Amino acid sequence: MKAALIGKNIQYSLSPIIHQYISKKYSLNYHYQVIDTDNLKEIDFFSYLFLNITTPYKETMLDIMVKDDVVNNVSATNLVVPKNNQLYAFNTDYLGFLALLKINKINIKNKKIFILGYGGAAKAVAYAIKNENPTIVVKTDAKRKPSNYLVYENLIDEYPDIIINATPNKEVLSKDLFNNKTISSALLIDLNYNPSPTYLMTYFKNSIDGLDMLIAQAFLGVKIAFNNDKIVYEKEDQIKIRKLL
Repeated sequence: MKAALIGKNIQYSLSPIIHQYISKKYSLNYHYQVIDTDNLKEIDFFSYLFLNITTPYKETMLDIMVKDDVVNNVSATNLVVPKNNQLYAFNTDYLGFLALLKINKINIKNKKIFILGYGGAAKAVAYAIKNENPTIVVKTDAKRKPSNYLVYENLIDEYPDIIINATPNKEVLSKDLFNNKTISSALLIDLNYNPSPTYLMTYFKNSIDGLDMLIAQAFLGVKIAFNNDKIVYEKEDQIKIRKLL
């Protein structure tokens, strides 16, 4: 059996190591590969047990897939499972982010939260914490803007409790975007993870990377693909996998 990660410029991905750990732990015997491609049409989706989807394809091809409720809400998928001649699209990113919060004991209740970016990962995170009414930070010339948004240029005048970086675009990121109080007191959750500390993490006093989200969504994806409720991401997995990376 084979599975894969599909994206662009993703040879750095740690996903194969994580899936090797999962496959061995649960005796699932599947092989996981990275497909770095510019052309999705060259991929035979139905030859795979499941496929993880990452940048820049999380929001493409949804029109030909059977979507779960979360995918319908966020218009982005990170997991495709071929079954009965259909491609089923799921989004485990939002649960992966909630797992990151839980395993790191981060309380977001009644906190002022900013999410940097408005791609597939950002939308999943916003969905996960929608009850906290997070503000989405976008570029001034962004074609798509949510109802509750702020432009990067105005960040300097804001004092968030938590900043979630959901963009890999270093061109829009700079420590000069933030005031000194934010850098010294806000918690930065950077969904990027390789290398770690990330570019932004080097400036913030309090920060964590997004590796736990990556690991958690991997466990969730395998759980769905194999229809096995025993596949669960736990603290001991976090410790063991981080030692492997």
